Amino acid sequence: MTTNGDGQTVPATQPPEDIERRQVRQRELAALIGLLAVAAVVRFAGLGRASLWYDELVSYQVAAEATPLAALERLHRTDATRAPLHPLMLQGWFRVFGTSVPAGRALSAVCGVALVAVVFLLGRCLFDDGRAAWWAAGLTTFSPPLVYYARELRMYALLVLVSALGWLVAALRGQWTRWRTLLYVFLVVALGYTHPLGGLMIAALAVFVALDRRNNGLNVPRWLAVHGLAALLLVPAVGAYLSSSPTYDEPAGRSLRLLLGFPIGFIGGNFWILGGCVAVIAAGLRSAARQPRAVLLLLVWLLGPVLLLYGASWIGRPLFGPARYTLFVAPAYLLLLGYGLARLPAIAALGAGVVLAGCMAQELKTTVYADGLKADWKAAAVLIRSIDGPAARPDVAIAVVDRRYLGELDVARHYLGTAARIRVAEPPWPDDQAGWLAVGLRQGRPAAPLPLDVAVPTPILEVYRVPGLLLLRARAAESRPAVDPSR
Repeated sequence: MTTNGDGQTVPATQPPEDIERRQVRQRELAALIGLLAVAAVVRFAGLGRASLWYDELVSYQVAAEATPLAALERLHRTDATRAPLHPLMLQGWFRVFGTSVPAGRALSAVCGVALVAVVFLLGRCLFDDGRAAWWAAGLTTFSPPLVYYARELRMYALLVLVSALGWLVAALRGQWTRWRTLLYVFLVVALGYTHPLGGLMIAALAVFVALDRRNNGLNVPRWLAVHGLAALLLVPAVGAYLSSSPTYDEPAGRSLRLLLGFPIGFIGGNFWILGGCVAVIAAGLRSAARQPRAVLLLLVWLLGPVLLLYGASWIGRPLFGPARYTLFVAPAYLLLLGYGLARLPAIAALGAGVVLAGCMAQELKTTVYADGLKADWKAAAVLIRSIDGPAARPDVAIAVVDRRYLGELDVARHYLGTAARIRVAEPPWPDDQAGWLAVGLRQGRPAAPLPLDVAVPTPILEVYRVPGLLLLRARAAESRPAVDPSR
């Protein structure tokens, strides 16, 4: 503000460059809000359509307990991760928004939308190129596994968000103030209490912060003090994790091909698409030679946790493999890819963007929004009650491929009610009781051997299908049509 000749206060004339910068920021903010709206639609659409699967049911039942202490007690009995942060957050979320399945999944969806904004800020912070931030944020918006796990009632979307926030704090330029240090410690501790895999990301963060000490001013004593405090706060979590054990091994957990191809899922496609993405990233890295700090941060983020997990699979249980176990490095890959796309000529970048969009659209269609990805016990319960009657106590035998994995019985019991008789299918079947046999479907085909040819209904069988499940109902002996023995 300035004063004119009459003593009146009037707005000062701003330099044109300041006005232009403010207008650019306003347009950028409007565009980011639009992108976040798209990310919200992609993640929130149809949240309640699919029924819970076993791991989701575990999180739901823990969070639905009446008190935090009851939730923690159930957590230690039923969830092998023993990670309390997400269940306690979900419990508070339930009290505000209700205990419906869509409400519970909405917490993950919010984390997924927030991740898009954090990736954009990281791109802005790391690279002096707004196009790289936009490319990375756009890829994050539609990345199939990031969308998939942002629609689940589990902790993985929260884990990715907290990881990205930790790297955003580490990426800031300049000395570490007290508040920045406290925020970093808080995020590191949150990682540890979100999932045991958070320990891998904590290790990667600690390595980068040590390598970046010229920029952040953390000498060895301060680095030890910061991470020593975080380690002290994580002692209860470590003790809980060590007292549990993984519930299964991944059969491909030591496959070199799986290690080399783990980024494929972040976009979709195959090794040819991955090769193209790596070429784009390599071209971007050559252009980023003047920004070695950004390159170091993203490579440590991308490769550190993955190599640690893969190495651990050779020492102990082969856990490497599931997409959710490497999900929290996806933003680093997308930031590297976004920077590479931003450095391409406009026509080449547009062509590459079209190819990547096609891969992501196909992957979203087949692995996120397709029916039958998991057994739809909600639909099965509706069907069974409509046939047996709402007051009936249905007898449902479930064909289990591997008896170590009996969570399907708990999911069926959740939707059919505790009065239903839920059991593992035992031969011979069918018997003379009017019971049900449930067999999971994988790509439309039964996942377990069937006792009869059930392509069509037979005199002793009624055949029904719901997404992900084949339901066979044995007719009672007296209701079966007579069969001419001479035929």
